[in-house]
Amino acid sequence: PIKFIRGTLNKGESVSFFMDYETSWTNATVASPPASATLGYELDVLDEFGKPSLAVAGRLRRRFLSSQPIQVYNGQFCGWVDAVVLEDALENADEIPGQHMNDTEKVEISKALSPEVMVKCHLKDDDAEEVEVLEMPSGCVRYAGHLSKT
Repeated sequence: PIKFIRGTLNKGESVSFFMDYETSWTNATVASPPASATLGYELDVLDEFGKPSLAVAGRLRRRFLSSQPIQVYNGQFCGWVDAVVLEDALENADEIPGQHMNDTEKVEISKALSPEVMVKCHLKDDDAEEVEVLEMPSGCVRYAGHLSKT
């Protein structure tokens, strides 16, 4: 389903990534996009050898931080509009990436485990007194920190 599709992560985007040597999820920021699909994203966290960590997309999940500038897809007529995150949100992922690959229930699990979460936000141009809280599926939200003003 389309709700499983995500665009590439951008420099400066907040993520959580699974560290093999700590066997846990750790918060990070994308330092640079991948040079190739096999190398992965460079992150701002150092690995066990003191070098910037590299993580493939399957070991990353998006984080939406309160007060973060974003854009939300507001339909075909409005397109992408500027907004601001109101509450922290983290996309869904396996507790350990790929843990269910050999599981006989793989099909059921993959259908149930969509990365999508609801992101609470408000449009950037809302009046302070008349803020309308929106809850947008994370697949309709993108990081706006890298976008230039046009």
